[in-house]
Amino acid sequence: MKKEKKIYVKQLFYELLLKWKQIVVCMIVFAVLANIFFCIKYYMAIQKTVAEQQENTQEIDISSYKDALSETDAKLVEDYFQMYKKHRETYDKILEYYDESIKINLDPGCIPAVNIEYKIDNCEESEDFVDTLMFQVENNAVAKKIINELELDTQESYIWELVKFEDMRDATSTTNSNVVLQEEEGSSFVLLVQILAPDTKTAEGMAKILNEEVLARSSDLKDKYGNFSIEAMKQISTSIVDKDLMTQQHDYSSRLNNLKTYFENLRSSMTEGQESYFDALIENYEAEDEVVPDSDIVEEVTVGEKPEMQYINIKYIILGLAVGFILSAAYACLPYIFGNKLAVLEEVSDYYGLSLLGTMEDDRKKKESKLTQKINLVFDRNRYNNTKEEKAQLICTQVLMALRKVKAEKVYLASTIDTDEINRVEREIVEKLGKSGIKATIGNMLLYRQDALEGLMAEEYIVIVEKLGSSNLEDIYKEIEICNNYNVMPIGVVIVEK
Repeated sequence: MKKEKKIYVKQLFYELLLKWKQIVVCMIVFAVLANIFFCIKYYMAIQKTVAEQQENTQEIDISSYKDALSETDAKLVEDYFQMYKKHRETYDKILEYYDESIKINLDPGCIPAVNIEYKIDNCEESEDFVDTLMFQVENNAVAKKIINELELDTQESYIWELVKFEDMRDATSTTNSNVVLQEEEGSSFVLLVQILAPDTKTAEGMAKILNEEVLARSSDLKDKYGNFSIEAMKQISTSIVDKDLMTQQHDYSSRLNNLKTYFENLRSSMTEGQESYFDALIENYEAEDEVVPDSDIVEEVTVGEKPEMQYINIKYIILGLAVGFILSAAYACLPYIFGNKLAVLEEVSDYYGLSLLGTMEDDRKKKESKLTQKINLVFDRNRYNNTKEEKAQLICTQVLMALRKVKAEKVYLASTIDTDEINRVEREIVEKLGKSGIKATIGNMLLYRQDALEGLMAEEYIVIVEKLGSSNLEDIYKEIEICNNYNVMPIGVVIVEK
């Protein structure tokens, strides 16, 4: 009876160990290839690093420009350059602020905003409560949370430009008639948190995060300010006009324009030779400010060093050994796991329900190495260490006993394949059975040869001879089905080992 194919872990491990030579060779090959890959990658990284060092550390030769000027003119240009460098730092900071800040790029005439009003009751020493709460909320962790959740392109420090905490007791006036300042014995007041953003959706997203943080941080302050209560009374989405922002934008724009004009005026007062010296000083100054990029391979190279080539990397060698082992082991095991060939002796009984009469060795089997012999010893593969003659005699004895039990005088030997090893084993069995008065007939390729099939129809008993790693499991099953259809009883199976 055909059953589902099983995976024999012990046999799988045994087959894997038998291929130790192939696995070791594969591991060595991949280790060498991995190290070669490292050398190539390292060499390319060195060339790139050296090129970057040469490019980034190369100083402009300014001596020729300076020598072309008089000492007075050279000193004048150097003074101009010092003034340029001082104002250039201011200019770069303003440009950086424009690139990073969200607030400075808002439209001051219509800024999306969200106002959240909180009522605080029974707050002791409430004078500095707002400042303390603001200090607790405005931290990098909260800013990073806002940036990540809302996918904003800015730095943490610029988030808090968009948020304002205001104690309404300090407000001299308000346009919001709904903000009612309630003072109960000086311990109740209204806190306004205003959030600005490029759009209403972002403002409301920030408001949600900040509201959670305000309520969470407030509970941490009760040890200092007593058992006060805080409640969000209302949240209003609106748009505001920010005159201060408009003034700030105008001021920054004016400063940038004034600095540009200042740089142009510096040049306008110079002669051609002075301007050449001035440009050389600027180019040298900008080259010094550039940062040499780090390499992911050459980690310890510093500017000015010429990195030395490395030819061995233990990490890559270990990685190559691991990859070689995995691939070679997979190559050895996958045919066993997913293949459809007879791979294990136990499949004869587990897969087909037939008796294993015995095993015979292939004459072409190579001499086993000492390590292979030890592996066979560990897995108890040579328990009895019988000779070929003894194995053949044991098989014939079992066949003879089975035939005499049913008083039969002949038997059929068949296989799904037709190879020299199969034929040799079959002829040896036929010869030994003949000496005992049993007529044995051979009929290989039972599924594909008419004469073999016709020979089977005249028989009552059959011995199936198959080869490990060559005979197909499905073909064996079909062979057994044919025997059952013609009422030919299988006595058992003889396996030719690899």
